[in-house]
Amino acid sequence: MNFFLPILLTTFLLATLFLPTLTTNAAPTQVSVDSAWLTEVISPGAYNHVRDGDASTVSPEDYLNRYRSLLGVPSLTTNETLRQSAKNHADYLLKNGIYQSDPHGENSTAAGFTGSTPDNRCQYLGYGDYCTEVQAYGDGDLYS
Repeated sequence: MNFFLPILLTTFLLATLFLPTLTTNAAPTQVSVDSAWLTEVISPGAYNHVRDGDASTVSPEDYLNRYRSLLGVPSLTTNETLRQSAKNHADYLLKNGIYQSDPHGENSTAAGFTGSTPDNRCQYLGYGDYCTEVQAYGDGDLYS
């Protein structure tokens, strides 16, 4: 099962769409050209790097938004429909074998089928007309 953890986490992180909180009258974003801001971004306060065991206590969204906050840009929010679509496809790959000829596709006769393409899988859950995905997997841990 340890082999599949990086697959699930990577699929979750890469296939989940983060949507910025937008307003019609948003102020323009400004980033200082002074390199001092880089020190703050590299060491964002109490947030340790995930290699230091932080992954169990800080969600990926919170970790990313900590950096965004330091840069003065809007926080990102998770689209739960896309998250579920990514989870469904990761579950399908676990049930039917990750090493198939097309890891982006699904076979309609296989267990866990929700759509033959990323678009179909997103539409299955009621998400609009266009959707895509990025996948990564391997034998190491997620952070190597």
